[in-house]
Amino acid sequence: MVLLSTNSGDALVKEIRTQKRVELWGEGLAFFDMKRTNTPLERNYTGSNHPTWGKINYPAGSPKFTFQFPQKEMNTNSNLTQNPF
Repeated sequence: MVLLSTNSGDALVKEIRTQKRVELWGEGLAFFDMKRTNTPLERNYTGSNHPTWGKINYPAGSPKFTFQFPQKEMNTNSNLTQNPF
């Protein structure tokens, strides 16, 4: 049995994103999807089951979404620059 959504427009996009989050949970891909879609990380909400230390929110585009090279690697690898952009 196939259930089709009755949503359209923004409501449909929101539903798709919610279902995608459910599918990506535990797969290790949610981080990359949040970066690609410029979606914030929101764990501190009413009814959250995250432990206290995990109830964090980062806005979309936060530097926390950027992988960083260790300073030692930056200092010893001449192929890396401080600001590649």
